[in-house]
Amino acid sequence: MEDSSLNPLSDFKLSALSRRKFLMAGGSLLTTTAVADVGAALSRETATTPDTQFKSFETNICTLKLNPINGDLIAVRWKDPEVDIIREPLLGENFRIRLPRAQYEANYFFSRDQNVARIEESPRGVTCTYDSLRNDRETLPVRVIYRIRQAGEELEFSIEVDNRTNLPLAVSCLS
Repeated sequence: MEDSSLNPLSDFKLSALSRRKFLMAGGSLLTTTAVADVGAALSRETATTPDTQFKSFETNICTLKLNPINGDLIAVRWKDPEVDIIREPLLGENFRIRLPRAQYEANYFFSRDQNVARIEESPRGVTCTYDSLRNDRETLPVRVIYRIRQAGEELEFSIEVDNRTNLPLAVSCLS
């Protein structure tokens, strides 16, 4: 017999959650989450402007909307069930890459500040290619390939970085 005082999960009840309920609950959480400081976000200069015509791409499971200037994913609409998973353009950001320098460790390159060289569509998703990265301090010959593709009933996100500089590529984990 297990001592419940030693098991913090002894009162935990396991229950199943269908994909439909998960998507509906997760979608409502994502779409109702507000930006902490909308005023600051709106005043920040980005490549996303109200006049930007977003590009839509279809897969079997969802519709993806990307900013054609910087390639950022700004909306995902799931098809079955019909639900907006992402629908806030101000939250669109594909990547943050840090190439630290001795005199400046926080040398970040944000996808929202880039110019995408090309966006290629396939039946399973899109590939965004960036030929160089730029920030307020410099432009570097770093090639980035960012992919969003359907993998079964899920979306898979991947990134390839071809760092043609002598700067180290810094990777951070959020776990």
